[in-house]
Amino acid sequence: MNDTAKTIEAALFTSPNPLSLTDFYELTKKNVSELRIALNELISHYNETESALEIVETLQGYQMKVRKGFDEKVTQLTKAPELSKGVMKTLAFIAYKQPLKQSDLVKYRTTSAYDEIKVLEEKGYITREPKDKTFIVRTTKKFLNAFGEDSLILKEKEGLEKKS
Repeated sequence: MNDTAKTIEAALFTSPNPLSLTDFYELTKKNVSELRIALNELISHYNETESALEIVETLQGYQMKVRKGFDEKVTQLTKAPELSKGVMKTLAFIAYKQPLKQSDLVKYRTTSAYDEIKVLEEKGYITREPKDKTFIVRTTKKFLNAFGEDSLILKEKEGLEKKS
């Protein structure tokens, strides 16, 4: 494995967020084709060795993750969640139904949703835009970085299956 691939590997291991080709360029000063070659080498290495880790490409960039099947085994080692169960339920509802009127969210989640929305907005997981006498609530890029885009892709697939 060359130094470019090793630098990318170290960056992916260290970063909690996906990294773009621009991020890799800033670290290595290598051109796009050299970066892609190094990334493909790394991805192949992790796949061929059947590692518990994998490198995946998301809409935001590349990320090193624990491979499915192993994540459940080690999840208890991660830090305590920063969001309570109620806040997580509210966030999940927003992610599934977005864009969504805040008034509709409160109908489904009770008035405790007001406090939960405040927490989610302060942490940067959602945005609220005024609309008539309520707000439109939706998730942010920070939500996608923290929780992945899988939940949104699944929602999209479910919608396509229902139309078929």
